[in-house]
Amino acid sequence: MGTTWIALGSAGERWLPRSPVAITLAVVAGFALDMLINVVWSPTRDGLAGFAACFAVVVALQVAHSTREPRTWSWWARLLTLGAQAVATYLPLLWMGPWGGMAGFLAGSVLLTVPGPWRWALYLAVGASIPPLALAHGVPAVTAFWLAESTLLSGLIVYGVSSLAAMVTEAHAARGELARMAVVREQLRVAGNLRGLLDANLSAIARTIGRVSRLLPGHPDRAREEVGEALQTARQALADVRAAAWGYRRMSLSAEAETALSTLVSAGIDTRAVLPDGPLPGEADTVLAIVLREAVTNVLRHSDARSCRIEARAAAGAVLLSVVNDGVRGAAPGSGTALESLRLRVEAVDGTLSAVHEAGGRFLLTARVPLAVADDAPPSGQTSVQIAGTAPPRRPAAPPKPWAPRTAVVMTVVVLTAYAGVTMLFSVSEGLGGAGLAGAAVCFAVISALQLAHSSDLARRWPARTRALTLSVQAAATYLPLLWAGQRWGAMAGFLAGSILLWVPGPLRWALYAAVAASIAAATAAAGLAPISIVYAAVFTLLTGLVVYGITSLQALVFEIHAARGSLARMAVVRERLRVARDLHDLLGYNLSAITLKTELTYRLLPGSPERARAEAEESLDIARQALVDVGGAASGAHAMSLAAEGESSMSTLTSADIEATLDLACGPLPPYVETVLGIVLREATTNVLRHSKATRCVIEARADGGTVRLRVANDGVEPDTLPRPGGTGLPNLRTRVESLGGSLSAGPGEEGWFVVVVEVPGAA
Repeated sequence: MGTTWIALGSAGERWLPRSPVAITLAVVAGFALDMLINVVWSPTRDGLAGFAACFAVVVALQVAHSTREPRTWSWWARLLTLGAQAVATYLPLLWMGPWGGMAGFLAGSVLLTVPGPWRWALYLAVGASIPPLALAHGVPAVTAFWLAESTLLSGLIVYGVSSLAAMVTEAHAARGELARMAVVREQLRVAGNLRGLLDANLSAIARTIGRVSRLLPGHPDRAREEVGEALQTARQALADVRAAAWGYRRMSLSAEAETALSTLVSAGIDTRAVLPDGPLPGEADTVLAIVLREAVTNVLRHSDARSCRIEARAAAGAVLLSVVNDGVRGAAPGSGTALESLRLRVEAVDGTLSAVHEAGGRFLLTARVPLAVADDAPPSGQTSVQIAGTAPPRRPAAPPKPWAPRTAVVMTVVVLTAYAGVTMLFSVSEGLGGAGLAGAAVCFAVISALQLAHSSDLARRWPARTRALTLSVQAAATYLPLLWAGQRWGAMAGFLAGSILLWVPGPLRWALYAAVAASIAAATAAAGLAPISIVYAAVFTLLTGLVVYGITSLQALVFEIHAARGSLARMAVVRERLRVARDLHDLLGYNLSAITLKTELTYRLLPGSPERARAEAEESLDIARQALVDVGGAASGAHAMSLAAEGESSMSTLTSADIEATLDLACGPLPPYVETVLGIVLREATTNVLRHSKATRCVIEARADGGTVRLRVANDGVEPDTLPRPGGTGLPNLRTRVESLGGSLSAGPGEEGWFVVVVEVPGAA
């Protein structure tokens, strides 16, 4: 299971434990300690060695069943471990009688390991087996009843805590799966866009250059006409790639809609988007993109939506964006701080925003933003961007489960209600009636209501003053009945201890938690009970508080992870778009620049040097074919490059530009990803030589020394007006790639008008 810190509520106000496993182990350990005290309390002292062995087996198997997802085991492994736990549970009954309620662990393991409705029948059977065994050992009927109740309640708590911990782990894994699916959908979408953008141009270039090769050397004049056509197409393709790379970087309504599609469809929500035809003014585009992003977050966080429709249309000098989804849970999420901040952002550009919870569980978010320049407004009612996605089946291989928060709430309510009810029965089981019983019932109702409120997501939105008030009321309802109900009522104090752990900030909560247990121990001592009873009262209070805290914290973890899944998927898609932008610039930009350069050279060589022109045309054809392959690689990230091949390509390109080039690659074999990154660096460096210098010489060399690979590209002909612009994206993109390998990149002017790019990366990165 994962290990992470998650902050809830106000900053620094409440920290959940480091791992769901920690909560589970703490609860199991607490119950084990409680059971040990019961055994020590028992007058039976025979066979303690056998008891210790059985106790160790039961606890070890319970830890395994509670932390290792036993339903994923083979049937024989579950049968073996559950059988061993049953033997270790019932065997000591032969000489000790019903010992310490240890059968509660067995009841919990049955629920955790046995599939289907049979588990509940076996769970009840474990509880029903205790009274006959207790009666056979001379235990009073009332005590036998309480042993059965304790067995069933302990089993339910162990099952609840263990299941919620497993749900946290599953939800955490599911959000990673959601992000992966969103990235895959984004890759497919980008691949389609790139192929639509570049395939036709690159194929046309390849066909035209192929005709040029066939026309030479016999028909140089006709070949020159064909080269001119290819040159025009190459220039247009290069401009398209640069525009596309910029488009993948910037934030816009259309880009955000595409991201929303990937995120929502991957979450199992059927989605359709209809957007205006044509670009929006910058400010309106940005604000509407922000509105859409928050709307998608609300769809994922506050609903169990199965469908979502996104629509933007231009009318009367403004753009109206609406996002509607079904499956809203509870109250409309229109009054939260996020939507209020969004409303202020929209109103800052003289727009309006409304959020409406409609009948049938539909939620409608509408934003109206004026267009800054009327002429920039897209034609009213015209739509060219229509994005639709069909959600995968509701049961994919590893799906995010939208019902996880509901299940967590139901499990929390059931466990806490059962725990409180049984504790109440124990507290008033002897010598209480009339007005005393009525008063205890009122206090029980107050404690139960406040505990459910403290354990709900609602309490996270309360101000500190409200929580202080509710904790004070719960404390009064906890301690007041001690005046007439006696020390047995002290069992209810564990719920107060749990609420304190949940909502008192800082280390003070642990001091108050211990103080509650100490106060109950003092009340038990004042009643004149034995020391073992005093210890048991304190331990039971601490255990109950731990159970309340643990199960509520696990429920909160489920909510937090479920709510974060949309943000994670969106960030994954945004990272994917930035990667595509880098690859468009670094890979396809280089290829198209090389094609353009060589095509220009071919054009200049004709009709005078047909043989040399043919050689250049054939090299252009090879690059065009490689560019067609790189289109798919840019979308999927699956491209691989050879440093040696890139070196030869750079030499050919530089030589074609009449630059004297020297190549010396003496770095030996490298891991594929290291070689790919160095190849990309070499491509970009070569492009910079051609684009930003008046070079006559270029030196490319690579060396491996002491586990580090060093690539150096240096060229002359650098003047202040030809240096790469600081705002460019080429070198920052390369630095990002190199640093991902734990390496470094430096680039800048050298001596006597030279420009030097140096990359150092670990050879085994």
